[in-house]
Amino acid sequence: MHIAIASRLIAEKVSALIKTPHAIISITDPDSDLANFAPNENRLAILSLRFYDLEDISAEMSLKDAAEYITQFGHGLFKDEQAAEIVDFVQHIEGRAKGILVHCEAGVSRSAAVAAVMELVLNGSNEIVLQEGTHPSRLS
Repeated sequence: MHIAIASRLIAEKVSALIKTPHAIISITDPDSDLANFAPNENRLAILSLRFYDLEDISAEMSLKDAAEYITQFGHGLFKDEQAAEIVDFVQHIEGRAKGILVHCEAGVSRSAAVAAVMELVLNGSNEIVLQEGTHPSRLS
């Protein structure tokens, strides 16, 4: 299965043009609107996730700073439940989809991390994501 990475802007623009059976993993910030995708008869499903492009670094901070960090950003940090949602989603479309378009706001960190793990699990290597990245045009 081919996995493509894009920014939110590119994903919204190309999502209607994909001509093969596909799915979208849409990653936005917790305080942003969900991405808006035009209809596409070839789209099997969309998984919408909301989390910041941040790590939980509270363990490396003083107790006061950690408490403030978690208060401000804790609701939007990536959670194990979201990882499980991704696994369930991919298992549900596997065998039916030719590709998955993964996007986040910039198409750099969150989407690339999700795509790299999916490439490793589904295709046995994530070298293409880590070295070259992927482009949504390869889904068509």
